[in-house]
Amino acid sequence: MRANSADTLNAIASCDRLTMRFPDANATEWWKVLAGLEAVTLGPPALKEISLAVGKGEFLGVMGRNGAGKSTLLRVLAGVLEPSAGRVTVLGSRAGIFELGGLGNRFLSGREYARRFLVLNGVGEARAARVMSGIQEFSELGVRFDDALITYSSGMLSRLYFSVATSVDSDVYFIDELLSVGDEHFQAKCWRRINEMRERGASGVLVTHDWSAVLKACHAACVLETGCIAREGTPEEMVQSYLEPLSIERGAANFIGNARQTFTVGVGEAARLAIGVKLHADLPVALGLSVESIGGTVGWQALLIQNFNPVATKAGQYDTAFTLPAGLLAPGRYLINRFLTSPGQTFGTREFKIYDARAWTMGSPDVLVIEGEPVAGALGLRFSWTGETA
Repeated sequence: MRANSADTLNAIASCDRLTMRFPDANATEWWKVLAGLEAVTLGPPALKEISLAVGKGEFLGVMGRNGAGKSTLLRVLAGVLEPSAGRVTVLGSRAGIFELGGLGNRFLSGREYARRFLVLNGVGEARAARVMSGIQEFSELGVRFDDALITYSSGMLSRLYFSVATSVDSDVYFIDELLSVGDEHFQAKCWRRINEMRERGASGVLVTHDWSAVLKACHAACVLETGCIAREGTPEEMVQSYLEPLSIERGAANFIGNARQTFTVGVGEAARLAIGVKLHADLPVALGLSVESIGGTVGWQALLIQNFNPVATKAGQYDTAFTLPAGLLAPGRYLINRFLTSPGQTFGTREFKIYDARAWTMGSPDVLVIEGEPVAGALGLRFSWTGETA
């Protein structure tokens, strides 16, 4: 998967030097346009010579602030909008999942809407009828499936739309804000369906503000700024560049040594991370740590958090250590973030201060590798169950 590249070898979806400009309503006198006296005046480009390629079975994440051009790019790729310049190529069938879009006449029933959506998107009447029960079941609308859309809540509408848009297999999916769909239970169902799409070899482009969705779903990512691809790389790299940097007050206290530490232990061994701290003034300093996992079907997950343990109150050099008990984490690769902070304050408040940090969002976490036979989960918590048996 490549952004800003015209190399489309083995790509199932690509665009080359894509540019999109919309009419400038303020500068166009429409009666003159309708009379054939002058051409439509175009505004500045919303997209500027974007080139990208998505390989079969890959998902590309696109992040950017409001107004960066994410939704416009997705709709041009999906064929909803015609580009002003450039070329879009999509091999195979495509499906667009655009927020809560495409609901149309609110006096249609859910069933009538589903049938109309499928037929308008090239699904024959007979096939549409066959998948209708699956749509009703997945959306969890029950008997409300035959009620008018105008009586639906926003959650019911979103469940209906996602269920219909993903009811028929496609080769390429263009997805806008996937996780804005429904409650947590239904979002989990959406993720399972997305994972099923990927497992059968479907490709896609996901535009979102939700950086955890990019880590979870995508093989590569890019960041849009003012209609251009500003940066591209791995999902982890792009999320790091997209997130707001931590505000760090340098000079009061810092970790000793700049290098990130990587250490490896066996699944039955305890892990110990030595941490040197230097205070340059008399002030209270605390140490916070977290162990996080990135990648796989989880995407991002904070597994362990140790909040703000006091280090010292006087200037000087101090040796501290973080010990992870044996058997707590399953085999795998984990990131350890550490922060020197002001103690006793709420994170994000004016009084809260960060004096130094080593974190994956800054590209500088410590890495813990636990070796052993892989298992399905990240945590290896042991428990026993006592109680009556049936």
